[in-house]
Amino acid sequence: MGVRVLEPISRVTPLGLRFWDSATNTVVDDGLMVSAYPVGQPWHAKKSLVNPSGVHVLQDLYGLRELESGTGDKAFWDGLTTDKRRDFILEVEDSLNRFLPFACLLKLPVHGLLRLQDILPLEAGNVVAIKPEALKLEPTALVLPLFSNPTRRVPAGMTSIRASLHNQISNAPAAWAALEVHLGNDLAVLARGFADANGQVQVFMPYPKLPNQINPSALGQHSWLLNIRIAYTPVQDISSLGAQKIPDLYHLFTQTLNPSLIEQTLEFGHELILKSPGSSSLNITPA
Repeated sequence: MGVRVLEPISRVTPLGLRFWDSATNTVVDDGLMVSAYPVGQPWHAKKSLVNPSGVHVLQDLYGLRELESGTGDKAFWDGLTTDKRRDFILEVEDSLNRFLPFACLLKLPVHGLLRLQDILPLEAGNVVAIKPEALKLEPTALVLPLFSNPTRRVPAGMTSIRASLHNQISNAPAAWAALEVHLGNDLAVLARGFADANGQVQVFMPYPKLPNQINPSALGQHSWLLNIRIAYTPVQDISSLGAQKIPDLYHLFTQTLNPSLIEQTLEFGHELILKSPGSSSLNITPA
């Protein structure tokens, strides 16, 4: 018995995302509230659906019906020039309060899963070093990183660096400032995190490797020299995209690094709390 194809039907998904916990190197597929809407039209927001692979899928987006009905083949994507795409705001929040929220501006549809490189300029220091092999995924896996909320519990086997960041000039909380951790003089970023709207920041990291010793000492006697840098560019309204109390992801990663280094010693079994002398907070000067 033959099958007669009367009419082929195709469907293009405008946006797909897989999220990654930047602290524990694991995929996050629960508790996230993900939505997208045309710029300036939050009433047209559509929420994502999560497929069995942990990918958030956004379909039926306002104003994209014609593009979603496209063929989705190579010719379709090759002919989809920038002027044919539409500007959308993506918002991501965590109902379980583990991760900081963020919003970002995108041109949809996006071919394949969204990458951080699709949002940020390809400049040194902006793109997080993603380790897909730690996720048991192919090296070409595409994931979008999430950063820990300052109230999140420390994952097992890790330590934390905490601080209450304040603008030294205005004495206001250094909202959304970035904190980078380096091991000694190593230029590579060992860990990275961002402050919340109140300037509170917590960065999780595994303990650095122990040195090889003929007669190893007790774990509690080990310590490491860390160099910490702050990137902070204050803005009048971080919700410039129309999102409420949600930082712009592009702004988070493109803040100006303060040239000064904060040198601290991390001891095994202890978290590190950063403070300015005579203060309960870490006072920073905008770069």
